[in-house]
Amino acid sequence: MNNSSMIAPCKVYLAGAVRGDHLLEDISWRQRAIEILQDVAIILNPVAGKQYDPKGDIKWSMHGRQVYSRTVTHTDLWHVRSADLIIANLQSMATGYASVGTMVEFGAAAILGKLIYSIVVPGTKLHDTDGEFDVHPFIKTLSAAVFNTVEECLWFARAELQVASGAHPNYGRVSQ
Repeated sequence: MNNSSMIAPCKVYLAGAVRGDHLLEDISWRQRAIEILQDVAIILNPVAGKQYDPKGDIKWSMHGRQVYSRTVTHTDLWHVRSADLIIANLQSMATGYASVGTMVEFGAAAILGKLIYSIVVPGTKLHDTDGEFDVHPFIKTLSAAVFNTVEECLWFARAELQVASGAHPNYGRVSQ
């Protein structure tokens, strides 16, 4: 008997940088996540419904209205509270971008007991102690898993979401 139709799908929030000067990069990994996960999860995407016009009077808009930081903050934290799994793409930190908003979301998710998968570029220095940590201890400790690439994370998440939803309750590897 297949019980997957009786179980609500997991919600996945796609945390990560949203930068006007790297917008295509910041959107493309989320589009890839949607492609891989949309049939096994509900995707909560912080850039959904938003538009960026670097030459316009209004740089950022949301559903045709000017976006204010308060709206973005409250909406993104609402998504974090609603999600079952947070995929925290921290790759922008390898270039020196602080990714403050993503780290606030990460902290909120950790406090709320959310499952967190993090993506960190190998060798990214997030701590001033030479060679002591391969990944910052908070990220490593509070993440259920840390991945080196978006693809690796998304395929792992896809398999695990099938287990979590009850669609694959048996022992053994989940086929992709």
